[in-house]
This record gives sequence, structure tokens and C-alpha cells, in this order.
Amino acid sequence: MTKRYFVWKDANCNGKNIDWIEMKGKEFTLFKREPENNHRRFIRLGDPELDEEIIFIEATKQKYDEWNREQAHKKRIEEARKESGYSEVSLSTSLCDDSGETLDIYIADSDCDVEASVLKFIEKEALQKALHILTEEEKNLLNILYYDNPENLSERKIGKRYNIPQKTLNNRKNKIIEKIKKFLAQN
Repeated sequence: MTKRYFVWKDANCNGKNIDWIEMKGKEFTLFKREPENNHRRFIRLGDPELDEEIIFIEATKQKYDEWNREQAHKKRIEEARKESGYSEVSLSTSLCDDSGETLDIYIADSDCDVEASVLKFIEKEALQKALHILTEEEKNLLNILYYDNPENLSERKIGKRYNIPQKTLNNRKNKIIEKIKKFLAQN
């Protein structure tokens, strides 16, 4: 990967009628260290990740600020991607070389709340992790109350069926829920 450095011949041209001077790396470093050049701004063209030729070019303060905001935005997005652990898929990527079809033709409902769906999925994953901290007895109680209850029986009727006072059943359920909430708050 090569690097090239271009500066304005006239520092006061402010991006108009530019005459360029190309410098070598060491020459550019010394140039930037000189106090009279502290106000001069440079933007990087090319992507070092793609092993492209990198060009540093002098720019106006406005252009530099725009470029800097864009770079900061890209960095925040990249950090968010790394934190999330999820991969990115482009809807315009071809599914197969022969057909030319893309993923976007398979999107059925544009009114679908993708964010809500993703949050629901993440919550389910977190809840699955939380269930691992429960004892077998606690898991069994949740199964009885929520999953193995097709008739949608009340706590009172479930208590009678399993010979457990309703108040005891309710207290155990509340302790389990608090245990799960505490785990989710910590993770």
C-alpha cells in the first residue's frame, strides 16, 4: 500500500485555483510539525483495510469537518456492529449468480416493525439464559403455571391440583420472577 501526500502551494488559497505540491512521507511529517502549518487540514482518500493507495490531500476547514464527521460516524457504526455480534447482510446482494435475484424481492411486508421483532428475539435469548440459573424445582413450577396449563387454570386451582396453598404458590412464583429480573438487570 502506497501513501501519497499533497499540499497546497499557497496556504491561503482556501481551495481555489490550487497548485499542488506532492511530498514524501518524512517531508510531509516535518511539514505538519512546523507551527505555521498547524491550521492546515488534510483528509485521507482510500481505504487502508482494502489495501488501496492512500492519498492525504489538503482541504478547507469545511471539507475537513465534513470528512471528519463522516469518519466518526463510520467508526461508531463499526463499534456498534462489533458490540452486537451480529453480521450485516445487504438486501441488494445477489442470491445466486444465475438468476440475478436479490433478497429485497423476498421482503413481504414493508410495514413490519423489524426493530420490535429484533428486540423480541433478543429478549427471548436473554430469557433463555436466565432460565439456566433456575433450579429444577423452579423450572417445574414455571412449567406448571405457564406452559403445562392448557386450560389456563388460576393459581388457586393449580394449587388444589398439586396440593399447594395458593399463597405459597404465588410467593414461590414471585421469588422466581424476581430472581429472573435480577439476572436480566445484571446482564
